[in-house]
Amino acid sequence: MNASTFFPNSGMAEVMEAIAPNHGGRIAFQCTFWPARYVDSSYEGTIPCGSSVKVVGREGLTQLVMPL
Repeated sequence: MNASTFFPNSGMAEVMEAIAPNHGGRIAFQCTFWPARYVDSSYEGTIPCGSSVKVVGREGLTQLVMPL
């Protein structure tokens, strides 16, 4: 996680394309669609479309999320 940037304006986002442990998805966050992946590789399970996640950082354009 050294390359990631954590920012104070984290927030909630809606999953638009399922996010799985080894496969990123897409989210709607701050009126824009973004690629997203789990912030921690130890998370298991898939977050389905329509679910909410918490955005806690970013790596390049990819938003780093945590399941709720």
